[in-house]
This record gives sequence, structure tokens and C-alpha cells, in this order.
Amino acid sequence: VALSRLGRLYDQVLKIKYKAKEYLMRSMQLAHSMHPRTFNSEGWFKDCAEILERYQKETVAAEEEKWNKEREEIVKGLEKEMKGIEKADEKDSQEFLRYVYRVFPPKNKEHKLEGGLKKKGFHVEHDKLKKILQKAVVHYHPDKVDTEKHGKVWKVLSEEITKRLTRRYERMK
Repeated sequence: VALSRLGRLYDQVLKIKYKAKEYLMRSMQLAHSMHPRTFNSEGWFKDCAEILERYQKETVAAEEEKWNKEREEIVKGLEKEMKGIEKADEKDSQEFLRYVYRVFPPKNKEHKLEGGLKKKGFHVEHDKLKKILQKAVVHYHPDKVDTEKHGKVWKVLSEEITKRLTRRYERMK
């Protein structure tokens, strides 16, 4: 109880977040260590949880804002590539897939376009194309991108490609 009150004091009165977070985290840790007993209905526990949740949301929002600013700058530098993707996006799914795999091959060498789709003029049936799109989304998904190894530019490109692939996949459902 005392730790949560100290945390609230640092949060609301003194406005020292890092200290408040220390006390609040310690308070939660102690409350959870008394496991069979729960403090969910206690006012101090609720306050503690609310403040920590607010801190977490603020941190996430700040990180997202930072990434969005970085992303905007990267997108400005990728105008040529983005126009190419947009132009290819106007074509049918098979042409779009051929373009993406030809111009922006996945960084993982094992991820390749399905055999039959590589040839122009070859038409793939609906169910198979849907599966190919699903695999392509996995191949280009930004969560799979190692920004340390491949860079933020590739992450942004993969985000844009995945957006378009996902949209196409959703339309096929």
C-alpha cells in the first residue's frame, strides 16, 4: 500500500515518472507475490494498475509517433519504388506478384514465387492464387524483417507490399 501511494505521489504531485514507475512496479510485484490473495478490488491496486497502464500507453504512442516520422522520411526517399508498386498494383494479382518478386525479391532466399506463376500468360486458378498470395504475405511481412540486417528501407517497402498483398487476399475471400 505504501509503495503504491509513494508511486502515486511521484506521479501526480512531483511529476517524476521514472521514480513513480519504480514504486508502482514494486508495489504490483509485492501484490502478485501474495498470490492466493488478490487485491483487484482494492483502491490502491486499481490506482497502481491504471497509472502503469497509462505509462505503457504513453510509451507505445511515443514509439509509434517516432516510427511514423522515420517512415515518412523513408517513403519520401522511395518515391520511384512506390510509384512502381502503385503502377503494378493496378494490374491483376498475378502480374503484381510477378512484379514484386522480380523487382523486390524477398531477403530470405528460400522464399520464391510459386513455379507456375513465374511464366507470363499462365493462368492460375482462384484457390491456388489465394494460397500464393497468402504465402507472399508471409514472405514480405514486416514483422519478419530484421531491421538491423536489412535496414529500415526494406521494412517500409515490405510494409507497403504486404498492405497491397493483404488487400488482394481479402478481396479473394
